[in-house]
Amino acid sequence: MVGPERASRWPLVGRDAELAAFDQAWSSAGLRAVVIWGPAGVGKTRLAGSCLDRAEAAGFTVGRATATAAAAHVPLAAIAHLIPSGVDMSDPVAGFAQVASSLADVRPGGAGSRGRVLLVDDLHLLDVASAVLLRQLTVAGLVRLIGTVRTGEPISDAVTELSAGDMVHRIDLSVFDTTQTAAVLEAALGGPVAGRAVHRLATASDGNALYLRELVLGAVQNGSLAFDGEIWQLSEERSVGTQALAHLVEARLAAAPETARPALELLALCEPLSLEDVQAEAGPGEFAQLEAANLISVTAEHPRSTVRLAHPLYGDVLRAVIPTLRRRDLLEAQIRRAQDRGERWQGDPRRIVEWQLAATGSADPAQLVQAALLARYARDYVQVRALLEAMPEEGHTARSRLMLIEALLELGRPRDADQVLAAAEADVRSERQALAVLLIRANGMALSGDPVLDPTGYIAAVSPHITSDAGRTALRHCEGAMYVLAGDVPRALQLTDDMDGSLDGSPNPLLTMFAAVTRGHALTQVGRGEQALVLGARLRAEFLRISGESIPKTVGATVENMVAVALCTEGRLAEAREVAKTAYAEVNRAAIPVVRCFLAWVFGSVAWLAGHPAEARRWYAETAALSKAYDIRMIRPAMRGLAAAAALLGDVDAAERALGEAGDHRHLFGAGWDALGVAWLCVARGDLPGARTALAEAADRTRAAGLLPFEALVLTDIARLGAPGDVAARLAELAESCDGPLVAAQARLAAALHAANPDLLLASADELHALGMDLMAAEAAAAAAAALRRGGEGRRATASAQQSAVLARGCEGARTPLLAAANAPVQLTPRQQDIAHLAAKGIASKEIAASLRLSTRTVDNHLQTIYTKLGVSTRRELAALLKEQSGD
Repeated sequence: MVGPERASRWPLVGRDAELAAFDQAWSSAGLRAVVIWGPAGVGKTRLAGSCLDRAEAAGFTVGRATATAAAAHVPLAAIAHLIPSGVDMSDPVAGFAQVASSLADVRPGGAGSRGRVLLVDDLHLLDVASAVLLRQLTVAGLVRLIGTVRTGEPISDAVTELSAGDMVHRIDLSVFDTTQTAAVLEAALGGPVAGRAVHRLATASDGNALYLRELVLGAVQNGSLAFDGEIWQLSEERSVGTQALAHLVEARLAAAPETARPALELLALCEPLSLEDVQAEAGPGEFAQLEAANLISVTAEHPRSTVRLAHPLYGDVLRAVIPTLRRRDLLEAQIRRAQDRGERWQGDPRRIVEWQLAATGSADPAQLVQAALLARYARDYVQVRALLEAMPEEGHTARSRLMLIEALLELGRPRDADQVLAAAEADVRSERQALAVLLIRANGMALSGDPVLDPTGYIAAVSPHITSDAGRTALRHCEGAMYVLAGDVPRALQLTDDMDGSLDGSPNPLLTMFAAVTRGHALTQVGRGEQALVLGARLRAEFLRISGESIPKTVGATVENMVAVALCTEGRLAEAREVAKTAYAEVNRAAIPVVRCFLAWVFGSVAWLAGHPAEARRWYAETAALSKAYDIRMIRPAMRGLAAAAALLGDVDAAERALGEAGDHRHLFGAGWDALGVAWLCVARGDLPGARTALAEAADRTRAAGLLPFEALVLTDIARLGAPGDVAARLAELAESCDGPLVAAQARLAAALHAANPDLLLASADELHALGMDLMAAEAAAAAAAALRRGGEGRRATASAQQSAVLARGCEGARTPLLAAANAPVQLTPRQQDIAHLAAKGIASKEIAASLRLSTRTVDNHLQTIYTKLGVSTRRELAALLKEQSGD
């Protein structure tokens, strides 16, 4: 848990490159100084402190000083405490000679010290006398300097000379990117952090390390950032931050003249704005001061320049203190300016309505609908919901209600959507409206944790309104999608068999897109992944063609999710990960939890197949957290997957808890994945027969449903758990029926395990490794080692065991029976270890013998034994193996 004490020790993470640069520079002969440059709040002081710690560990005597604005006009004020007593600095030349003599005569820190190092924070504030003295001391080699400088601040010539030059190493520190922010958060919080939480905190802090710390501390203190036992989640409903953060931001805003405050407040309420709009509240002089103080940023955009606040937190702090009447006056003045302009700029029609709502709490219903449409196309469903919920009940139409329901579903609020849906259904008067209602019902089946499993009633309710041939085709396609969600995949494929991904002529392109995406999932589930990918490619093209006209941009993420699932199921893991990564970033920015939940499950499943249980556990935990928070129909596969990953890591208690929370809800991905949690928990408890039974029952269910890849998934685990002969023949049949390399590779693994053929097992290990499935590859190599050992081929057995160990090293501590049985570590005696390490360095046997006081023959005999144990035949192979084992 993060608290005040933890926050004060905010981890230095994400600065490895800068620390490495410091280490390299510090070893240079003649180095005078290392100076760290960067904007405020990026962690210059913290990095400088770590550099000072490294210098002290290297044997230097260290000291610290901080320059301040108050002391900048007092000569030597910053470093007075470091000047030896008795030194008279009234004469600078004589004073320097005395200081230099004192430092040269007295070796600091005793005989072990390598010299003095001084850290000066905020060098740009250093008085001239201190800067001159320090430069003289560094040039003379009596002191090394570590300093920090805030970029953009005025610097005296003396400080410039001190902080620049051939023997001064400069480190430029920038704000954290998202990857660095994630690393810092996980180090600070001591556990995985959900992707949306990382995105929001990275955006709010804008990479500023100081602001990030205060945001996290405030979020933990008020409960909006909480740990559920597996992952940290950040609430979307509550603000974050601390009073200290507000004071920090206010201190920055204080750089603005009071006469420019209205311009800052206007930007806080309405940004981005045109230059003309901002200058209506601040004259050219004030505007220039704001820009010089780095409180605003100006971007040249055709046809006008755009002005924003320089940091997201400035707006948060300003909005919190603007009085109500003042807020209303600013907003109404801006509305008048935008209306008088009589042209569209930066989405003025939508923004005017939003400003009216913020100013008065109401707006014209027709304008609210138009603004909501614009927000929908911009994937801002939070704003769509806010605009349409502001409408009076009598102002709603079927169209506005359907758009509100769509927004609620995208935001993970299916129960709220149900409350609006009844009124929308009562307003249905046309085929178009009927199809829109049916699409919402289908979405409800996809998302609800307690779905309706028979779509017949929904189809019957809208059928009377469907009068055109195109409408009847769309109705049939949506019915097919509903049967996928109900678990009847064969019927679904039959109803959608004529779909090719084209949206031409569809009376509801969004419904057709939904049905096609769902068909893609169905194709994947029956082993026709290549057809799913062809369909996905067509849908991508169609989406790009008409996106923004009748389909919101976020729909593209559902297409990418379908493609990622197909790639994962085919065993094309790297491609699946990349597709999911791009889509996940998109829905993270758009704050859409539903698609994010499905994509998190894809990431977890890719990691599971790759044999990375810790990574899989983290993604399944995020899937579970989103499912619980937004009532999404993924809690069962998420918790079953989490249980499997925890069990594979040996965490039986966590696996049991996850299974207890899994529930019995149906979901989109079949019984195959369901069985993994139960089976691997049995394995962790030592009950292999129980695990195989659970998997065999799942195999029967998936076979009956025609879900061939999922059947192969569980049959493969039966083979891995000691019964390859029971499943090898069936897996060979499935390999003939399923697209992609995965099922074929699984079939060859089972056949090799059944035959106990080391050559086939090693070939299988290579094939699985090429697919990125390192855990199964490690198991295949381990089984090969056991087979070779039984056949008396000790050297090949040892080599195979080493191959298995290398592959397993990347599997995050996964524990499986095949690895445990076949990968007993090879033990060298202490004497053999000494000889092995010397031989690996290229030292000849004669020299080894002399150093260890042995005969050369004895050394050679030991080497032959070492080669046999380790499965190598030359010193070069021995050196490579020992390096690999050491992790270098």
